[in-house]
This record gives sequence, structure tokens and C-alpha cells, in this order.
Amino acid sequence: MSAKKTTPSKSPSTLAAPGKTAIARAAGDAKLVTNARKSRAEALLDLIARRKARIAEDFYEVGKALKELLEKKLYVALEYPSFKAMLEARDVMGDTQAYKLIEVVSRVPLKTALELGLEKAFALTRYTSATPELDTPELLLESGAKIGNKPAAEATKRDIEEATKKLRKEAAAKKGKADPAEREAERAAKQGRAWLKGRGAKKGKVEVRRTKEGHVVVVTLPVAEAVGLFGG
Repeated sequence: MSAKKTTPSKSPSTLAAPGKTAIARAAGDAKLVTNARKSRAEALLDLIARRKARIAEDFYEVGKALKELLEKKLYVALEYPSFKAMLEARDVMGDTQAYKLIEVVSRVPLKTALELGLEKAFALTRYTSATPELDTPELLLESGAKIGNKPAAEATKRDIEEATKKLRKEAAAKKGKADPAEREAERAAKQGRAWLKGRGAKKGKVEVRRTKEGHVVVVTLPVAEAVGLFGG
């Protein structure tokens, strides 16, 4: 009887190597996998684990750590194909909660976020995203602007969420009535507002107007902000 040929088994390290390479390629840049980046990712995950127990007061630091892990793609150094996969594998938190924390630390200053708390701070970021004005949660609070019939500082999370739903409903109704040219102009105006906001032009206004020639986008800037943007 002839001896049955056997195929030598591969070692665990040999089997794992192709998977690591595939993950790095899927992320689009093998250079993201370095010992230094891996160490930084582990340190951030350790920080999150320690702070989660005190998330009511430490949520801002957790959000900053999550933001760095996401924006710098440090999860790739830990050989995870995505940010969400890392959150699940390391039992960090759900991705919805993670992105909520990231949005708050990206848009609300530390002092304001701690005064408001996570949920109200997040609700205000959603509200300001739904308004056409160049506002932020901090500006709403400083200006004493009202949400519904209450000052923003006194509005509850539920008040803010209801006001946000109303704004979105009104925006959707307006969008449905607008003709294609008007929608295009509104899109350009929104991009203009974001451009001004990103460059510190807090008092600038970008509006859509209808003229005999069609819709136009009108930008209004205080002289000081115009000089700062375009030079003098």
C-alpha cells in the first residue's frame, strides 16, 4: 500500500501574514501600519476603557480619542479594516455613540460641552446643522437666541430635537417647491456659508435672490471680515 501524501501545514504566522497585508491594502496605505502608530492606537483605546466608567464627566476626552483614532486611521495599525470593526472587536461602544461623541468634540468647545452635557450638546449640533444661518451651539448660547419659545440655554434636549424636526420638515417642503435653478443656487449658497464659516467670517451672509436674469447668490460681508479674507 502506498503511503498517503500529506501537505505540510502552515504555521499560524504564515497564515496570518496575507490577511494583514490584505487589510493594509484595503485601507489604501500600507504605511499606516507602523509600531509607533500601533502603540498610539493601543494607548488611546486604553484611555477610552478607563474613562468610560466616568463618561458623564469625561466624555469630551473620550470623544477626542475617538476622533484621533478615526481621522488618523490608527485602527489600521491594529489590523482592523474599519473604524467600526475596531469598535466592535475591542468592545469600545456602538458606532452611533462614537460618532455622536466625535461630532460634539469637533463642533462644541470643551467648556460649553461640559456645561451642556453630551446629549444636549449633540442636540444643539443637530439643530445648528438644520438652520440656514451661520451659527454654532456656542453662538446660540452667547447670543441668547431662542429655540421655540425658550432661550437656547434653557431649552431641554427634547425642545431642541422637536425644533430640529420642524426645521427639517420646513426645509424639505421648501425644497420640494423650489425649481431646479433655485435648488442649485441654494446648494451654492450653502457651500458659500460653509466656506465663510471655515475662514472665521462669522458675520457674513450668503443669500439666494431671484432677479430678471435668474437666481443669484449674494454675499454680504462687514469690511473688516472682507479685508481679512481678501487682503487690503
